[in-house]
Amino acid sequence: ADDLAAFALSPEGMQEMLDKVFQASEWAGLTFSPRKCATLSVVRSQRARQRVTTEGYHLGPTAVPVMAWEDRYKYLEIKTGADHTSDLEKLGKEYTTDVEVIMKSELTDWQKMDAIHRFAKPRLVYALQNQLPPSGWAKTVDKRVKALVKTATKLPRRTIDSFLFSPWRAGGLGLPRLEDEVHIYGISSAYRLLSLSKDPTVVDVSQSALEVTARKRSKGLISPQDFLNSPPQRGGGRKTGKL
Repeated sequence: ADDLAAFALSPEGMQEMLDKVFQASEWAGLTFSPRKCATLSVVRSQRARQRVTTEGYHLGPTAVPVMAWEDRYKYLEIKTGADHTSDLEKLGKEYTTDVEVIMKSELTDWQKMDAIHRFAKPRLVYALQNQLPPSGWAKTVDKRVKALVKTATKLPRRTIDSFLFSPWRAGGLGLPRLEDEVHIYGISSAYRLLSLSKDPTVVDVSQSALEVTARKRSKGLISPQDFLNSPPQRGGGRKTGKL
């Protein structure tokens, strides 16, 4: 209840919101610790896709620390900032290290795959549920893991991916594919926002974002429902059928 993230469309709107929060905290007898707080101001433009400003704010008489482009703020165990690629890169390296340790162990092959699912993969789940990895991140991590598994199991380099990632019952090794996991968590997160949230503002924002995406991707030719139900189409730099 004490972890609050506030958003506004303008510096004036943000300061007005913080003033109201401060007034409410005084009325309730609560005290903020500004050193544990942080603000991030991002300006979007055609020239610079994103840039961070030094716009400052205050809670009552105390200034709140301002985040730069490279700064991170841990919110609900997820590091938040203007650029989060380095944090995901670290997470990917930790995962591949876990896989390497497991593959060098004295376990049998099926036990190693089970250990990856039970102990290595779970450390990624929360992060993938709460942030969107950049394009190619999961594919890069999968590539590193595939090389480790092939070396440990003495498989030839030309071994096809379907054998590595197919489940045991289908005759494969059962190795988890992070590229698939990213898509699954992305779709499940969108579903929660669109269908399960009890907050009308969250539902309205999510629905509006879906309508904008459907209109741009389909050039305004189909509805959001038809957009989600349509098969993927390639060509022209546009795709449909994806959240």
